[in-house]
Amino acid sequence: MKFIRLAVFSLLISCVHALPLQAVPLDINWANSFSNVVTNGGPFDPAVVLGTPDGIASGLHEGGAGSDGIAESATFGGFGTGDKTTTDSASLATLLGVSEAVVNQADFIAFDGQGAPFPFKTSDWEFSDGVNTFNVNYTALSSLPVGVLATGYILTADYDNFFGPLTSTASAGFGFLLFDIDGNSSVDINSANFTADIASGTHISASADPDAMGRIGAARRQNSSMGKAGAKVS
Repeated sequence: MKFIRLAVFSLLISCVHALPLQAVPLDINWANSFSNVVTNGGPFDPAVVLGTPDGIASGLHEGGAGSDGIAESATFGGFGTGDKTTTDSASLATLLGVSEAVVNQADFIAFDGQGAPFPFKTSDWEFSDGVNTFNVNYTALSSLPVGVLATGYILTADYDNFFGPLTSTASAGFGFLLFDIDGNSSVDINSANFTADIASGTHISASADPDAMGRIGAARRQNSSMGKAGAKVS
């Protein structure tokens, strides 16, 4: 009798391990404001970075049109006060070509317009909640710095299918960056004062063309299924 009970228990454990993981619901709250804009003769327009991804990117050029090496930059905020995309970990992982575990660890995402297959271009980031700050100096095609979980490239057709319809499909594709800010700093990503500053830098491939950036909301921590894959914009 004891043997039968053990056999049944082992069978139940095997069945539990065989169950597929449920997709975790997540919200992406897109930037809704900007400040502290620094340009150096370049065409950078931070307004096009606001809101849901639309395919319209604006270049942050290293040194702009000048020759003194001054990086162009802008600070973005208002996350949670504007556009929001509701999706799930499985759908976003499929789009980005990463594992669900990586997506579920991420709390911030950014997209960069590309003319050819290339990950997010070199850029310097500073995240803040008004009290604490966290700096990430990211260099394309190099080892990922602390705070960056993944980078990669998405075809415009896939980007449009997920976030679209896009206003512009002129870019060949879009690079992305996935960050883990909460796990590597004291910055409160859910603070109303949370901001993300992006600067072009003065090094190789340091002319990012951001299309959109967003905070992955607290819904990512809820362990329940959406019931429908894909993205919904509100």
